[in-house]
Amino acid sequence: MAENETQLFLMIALIAHLRARFGGPDAHIGGDMFWYPVEHHPRIVRAPDVFVVFGRPQAPLRRTWKNWEEDGHGLDTVIEVVSPSNTRLHLTRLHNFYDRHGVGEYIVLDPESGRIEINRRRAGRLQPVVGERTAVSIGVRFEADRPAELIRAFEVATGVEIRDVHDILLSSERQIATIDAQSSQLDAQARRIAELEAQLRAMESGDAS
Repeated sequence: MAENETQLFLMIALIAHLRARFGGPDAHIGGDMFWYPVEHHPRIVRAPDVFVVFGRPQAPLRRTWKNWEEDGHGLDTVIEVVSPSNTRLHLTRLHNFYDRHGVGEYIVLDPESGRIEINRRRAGRLQPVVGERTAVSIGVRFEADRPAELIRAFEVATGVEIRDVHDILLSSERQIATIDAQSSQLDAQARRIAELEAQLRAMESGDAS
C-alpha cells in the first residue's frame, strides 16, 4: 500500500488511465490486490501496486487474482511505485517473484529518487532495459521531473500527459472555491435587492397614506 500521497496519487492516476484505455472485455486493470499465481499455495502471494492482464475482462470486481480462476491468466504488466521503506532486498525479491511467475513487463518507479526502471521478458527472463523509459505493453512513457522529485507519465500514442490525480483534485477545489465565491456574491446581491424592494414598498405605503 502507498505510504504517502506522492505514491498514492501516481498509482491512482495510472490505474484510472489504464482502465479508461484498456479496461473492458479484453483487459483487466487492477492494483493493490493479492495475486496468487499457484493453486494450493496461499503463501505464494504478492500485491502489486498496478497491474494489467490482457485477455481477461474488467468485470466483475475481484477480491483477489488467482490464475486458476482466470483460465490460467497471470499478470502481464506490473508497476511498482517504490515506498520510502522499501529496501533493496525487498525490491530484489519482488523482481525475482515477478520473474518466476511469468510477468512480461515490470516497471519500477521511485518518486523519491526519480529512478525509472523498465524490465522486459527476454530469453525467458525479466531483464532490465538500460536507458528505457517506455512501457511498451501499455504505451506509457515515464519521465523524472527533477528537482520536484515526481514521476510524470505520458501516453506514447498522443503525447498527452497522464495527469496526476492530485492536480485534478486541486483543479476541482479551485473550481468549487470559485463557484462558492460567485454564489456568495449572488446571495449578497439578492439580499440587497430585497432590502431595496422593502424600502420601495415602505415609501409607496407612506405616499398612499
